[in-house]
Amino acid sequence: MYIYQQPAWPNFTWQHEQLEPLLGAVRHQQGRVLGQMEALGFALQADATFETLTLDVLKSSEIEGEYLPADQVRSSLARQQQLLNLLLDGFEGKLTSSKWAAIAKCSQDTAMRDIQALIEQHVLVKEAGGRSTAYRLAP
Repeated sequence: MYIYQQPAWPNFTWQHEQLEPLLGAVRHQQGRVLGQMEALGFALQADATFETLTLDVLKSSEIEGEYLPADQVRSSLARQQQLLNLLLDGFEGKLTSSKWAAIAKCSQDTAMRDIQALIEQHVLVKEAGGRSTAYRLAP
């Protein structure tokens, strides 16, 4: 049974005394994992983080009853990361979906999905524009 199928959803109550030791144990394990990640080096950290994001998207979609191909999810996340890196590195001019499609070597529809996903995550914002809409990093 998923959490949203619980009769009390979304009005839950809990016992702090029972929950605190469990959360403490999880936090301890999280610290150990973070320590091990730091020992791996940047490239392996990035790979592990990317894999974790991929699994998160896949599992979240499964909860909704949608099963996505892992390779397509990885590809989408990689393009979105490339777009963020481009903007963070000081992209010159206005970013439009057609410019992003050309840079990423993908279709206009795929470029728009990448941009829309980052807008929904409040990473990008749409700028008012004339003939073509431009996007920039959110403040």
